[in-house]
Amino acid sequence: MPFLDHLEELRSRLIKCLVILLIGMAVGLVGVWYFDLIGVIGRPLLGVLQELNSEAAPGFEGAQELVFLNPAGGFLFSLKLGFIAGIILASPFVGWQAWLFLAPALHENERKFAVPSVMAGTILFLSGVAMAYFVVLPLGLEILVDIHPDRMGYLPVAGEYLDFATRLTLAFGLIFELPLVIVFLTLLGVVTPETLSKYRRHAIVGMAIVSAMLTPADAYTMLAMMVPMMVLYEISVLVCKGLVRRRSGNPDAESGAG
Repeated sequence: MPFLDHLEELRSRLIKCLVILLIGMAVGLVGVWYFDLIGVIGRPLLGVLQELNSEAAPGFEGAQELVFLNPAGGFLFSLKLGFIAGIILASPFVGWQAWLFLAPALHENERKFAVPSVMAGTILFLSGVAMAYFVVLPLGLEILVDIHPDRMGYLPVAGEYLDFATRLTLAFGLIFELPLVIVFLTLLGVVTPETLSKYRRHAIVGMAIVSAMLTPADAYTMLAMMVPMMVLYEISVLVCKGLVRRRSGNPDAESGAG
């Protein structure tokens, strides 16, 4: 295609993505107002607060719901939550539009690899989000909220909690993409299984730094992110060894890495 035709095709895809994002945001706002989406996002924190209240922890009496600190806070919180829900709902369509734009430039073997990669990336991302929402977030909140001096209590401000929960779940979703990134780098020849094995200790140090930066200050959430990263790294090494053996045409050969 001529260059101007490429630009026209890109413009058309971007317009479609924008329209579906707006539709997704509208659906997200409907979910906020009519399907208790606020209750879904607030469940990990409210469950912790109810448990602390049942134990008569000092300072937690009455902290049973998310609150906002200014008259427009509830409206802005609903808009923000609806926008996040809209992005999530629209992401498959946006990814499909990106694929339709890029597919003509790919070779046949690259097209065969792209679809499984997108599916694997989606599954990995959703797995990370699910782990953060159902496991890490409730236990981490219980630790963080319960550690406080006497005569102090926690006020569950809706906007601050949404930022905290979104940042943590998104971080876990992206971290779970690690195997896919490493496989791509291996296929491109940037890294090898031998390199991954040789610099395992350096990678572990890097994982610790990344976990400390992406999680709160407590050791639990840091380890809850670091341990899955280490497991995913080892799985990536095994997968890359299998890919290298397959490409070399000798599936029984050892890669020679420890």
